[in-house]
Amino acid sequence: MTLVLSDMETEVMEHLGLDATDLTGPWTTDRIDLLINESWGEIQNNYPFKEKETTASFTTTAGAFFYQIPSAFEALRLISIEDLNDFSHKPLNRITVHAYESKYVNITTERDKPTMYVREDKGIRLLPTPDNIYNMTLKYDKILSDLSITNATPDTPQVWHEVIVYGAVWRGFARLGDYARSTASQRIQAMLISKIKPVEAKEERDTHLGGLDVAWESSDDGSSSGAKLDAFGDPLRP
Repeated sequence: MTLVLSDMETEVMEHLGLDATDLTGPWTTDRIDLLINESWGEIQNNYPFKEKETTASFTTTAGAFFYQIPSAFEALRLISIEDLNDFSHKPLNRITVHAYESKYVNITTERDKPTMYVREDKGIRLLPTPDNIYNMTLKYDKILSDLSITNATPDTPQVWHEVIVYGAVWRGFARLGDYARSTASQRIQAMLISKIKPVEAKEERDTHLGGLDVAWESSDDGSSSGAKLDAFGDPLRP
């Protein structure tokens, strides 16, 4: 079942032994939500959810080398440039600030199609400085929104929702000074995480050939041998 924020609040309170009459003083719904969002923030920071992956675009201006990028993002994954003639896309190479300064020349004749970039604060510097208007593609990992009344469901697969709850539970026990149950809850959370299969593994499993794929192994003498795989990518048994 998909858990929404209100369900998570109830789950966390039940684990902590709280009910509606306890939502006074140090324990309020806002404090419960803080525990949940602290858990949610740690989880999304530690695991590469596909939901983070975002694509944006921008165009260059001839003579301008600095461009701002989205402010609420976690990591810049790739920048590519579209060729003016054949419209093909080519990723730019990321370089260091030292390499940029070693190569940059502040004269008009050095402007050209960018092939490199360097990260700087809230933007990027392109090298060479663009000599024309180019279409750029930006791929980055965004920061997923906190849970709230208007954003009540985590932007993650359903299987992670219980993990978020247990992250809030162990934090709650720690604030109550019950470190034994806090540690036990952390162990349950770790166990739940260990059983989750990454999306990448699911998507990369090749099932369309169902037993006709061949896996090749090289022996010590350099020869190769093939083995048929079943629909799950495992070797077929005779």
